Amino acid sequence: MSEGDQAKWRGVRPTPASTLTSGQHAAGVAAAQIVAANAARDYVLVKNISANDVYVRPAAAITVANGELLHEGDYALYEGYLGAVFGITPAGAATLYYEEG
Repeated sequence: MSEGDQAKWRGVRPTPASTLTSGQHAAGVAAAQIVAANAARDYVLVKNISANDVYVRPAAAITVANGELLHEGDYALYEGYLGAVFGITPAGAATLYYEEG
């Protein structure tokens, strides 16, 4: 059964594939934009690919007190969010992988 047939069977209308964009960005002790706003995306995923902890949040006013903590290998997924995502570390620097589509 094709993917389209499976979706029809489940009562879900298939949607066209989004364009996938990915990259890496560094975060440090000052708030930094990790992913820019994008009105054409369906989701944005941010993954910590470094040993240092990092906090992420979909708001420029991020601090280590209000961000979502990501340890090495952890990720945050924001579905339906079109704004920018920011990151900050408690000390040192961290590298984040991002993907949006």
